[in-house]
Amino acid sequence: MDLDDKADAENIAADQSDRRKNIEDQIKALNAKSLDESKLQEVQFNLDKTNNTKEKLIKKVNELIVQVDQLTDEKKKDEKDLEKMDKMIKDSNAKVDKAQKQLDTTNDDKDGNEAMKQKYQDELKSVRTELDQEKKDHSKTQLIKGKYEKDIAEIIVRAETLEKKSKWLNKRRLRL
Repeated sequence: MDLDDKADAENIAADQSDRRKNIEDQIKALNAKSLDESKLQEVQFNLDKTNNTKEKLIKKVNELIVQVDQLTDEKKKDEKDLEKMDKMIKDSNAKVDKAQKQLDTTNDDKDGNEAMKQKYQDELKSVRTELDQEKKDHSKTQLIKGKYEKDIAEIIVRAETLEKKSKWLNKRRLRL
């Protein structure tokens, strides 16, 4: 039995060696699989992390797109406001230019008006002098007229008196 036992023992030892080798291979395979699973888990973790980052970035990009759209709308509004302000400034400048021209014209007119004013004042003075002279002449004329009227009245009175005397004399002559 020794041989049988020995053969059995050798078989058992070979089986055990095969099993050990098989187990070692399985352990290696498991270790490799575990390493692969660990790498897979690491890759999966990195993938999940990357996906999370990607989702966050997509969300951030979408937020930025919304902000860009809002800023674009604000920019358009601001440009319209600037155009309105530019128009208002141009209109104001046109009004200022018009007012300046009017002021220049007024200043020119003022200079001309000062000359015209002086001319009219001189004319007025001359007319007043003439008027004063005419008033004096009128007063003299009134005095002369008064004198003539008095003289005429006296002449009329004399004439009437003479006429009355003449009639009286004629009546007296006729009586005689």
